[in-house]
Amino acid sequence: MTQSTFHHLTSASAARADFIAVSMFRTDPFTRPLPTPSPFTNYVNATLQNFATTGGVKKQERAVKDSAHNFASLFALVDAANAQSDYTSQVDALVDTEQWMRILAWERFVGNWDSYGWYNGHNTYAYKPTNNKWQLLLWDIDVQFGDLVPLGQTAGLYNDDFFSYVQTTEPLLYQMMTHPPFQRAYWRGLEEGAIGPMLYTKVEPVMDANNAALIANGVTPNGSITSAKAWIANRRGFILTKVAARNALFEITSNNGNNFTTSQNPYPLTGNAPVSVVTIKVNGTAHVATWDFLDPNATPKKPVKWTISVPLNAGVNVLSLQGIDRSGSLVGSDSITITRSP
Repeated sequence: MTQSTFHHLTSASAARADFIAVSMFRTDPFTRPLPTPSPFTNYVNATLQNFATTGGVKKQERAVKDSAHNFASLFALVDAANAQSDYTSQVDALVDTEQWMRILAWERFVGNWDSYGWYNGHNTYAYKPTNNKWQLLLWDIDVQFGDLVPLGQTAGLYNDDFFSYVQTTEPLLYQMMTHPPFQRAYWRGLEEGAIGPMLYTKVEPVMDANNAALIANGVTPNGSITSAKAWIANRRGFILTKVAARNALFEITSNNGNNFTTSQNPYPLTGNAPVSVVTIKVNGTAHVATWDFLDPNATPKKPVKWTISVPLNAGVNVLSLQGIDRSGSLVGSDSITITRSP
């Protein structure tokens, strides 16, 4: 994805089984021969950076001129990713950010460093249905569980950082992954992986059964599954430790959570919520939350601070707040009474 590389992907017009047209692009590095006699090539990872010619015209390095290839949707995505204002709303308008962050999290919790958003920056399709937002599609997943760690690198190790390499290989995706509301979705995906499919009671019986089936059919596995099991267990623990360091209890922090009186209406109520919370309800009604870091100068940064605009009636307002997760389950609750003065 870029003018220079996200469509140094292979572009295609495709159709799903339900006959809804999509635009699909494959993330791959772009190589361009340098002037002779140099034996090297100019190597650019797939990126959402804006590559333009004189006058701001976007480059189409591998586009077939005067063909059916249409890069309008991709160029709109690049513009949103490079937005200097209203970044959250511009990206959210075009990208299924929850799905993107979960795909990127999945790559990280299985150790597939040969992917977009990690060490090699490719092996992912980006597609946009006509009536829906951009999504990511996994492809070519053949590195996992600590297998084939690049020489001298940390990519693929169980304790490799969850943002390693991407700032260099794809700075625009790094910006997206570290933006507070989107970073919450990323950590949420990692946490759900750790407490779900990575749990040994869920993953090891499947591994054992597959291994036994191969042996029963005359296939001798290359090595033991013991190391893969150990990697998964260690990676799971590493994820949970990192998530815990960036989490918070669900709570109201306006006036330190104490009841108060104000003449401001609507009132910008603030608080904290763990990354599992996707919806905040006030007296049963969902409110749109703005997310930020609890302390932007802290290490690590916690993307847990929320602000919601709450309309107040004259007099006493008893507000009961609930934090809801992706499945609709209650994560936490808190309450406060705000008296609106004339």
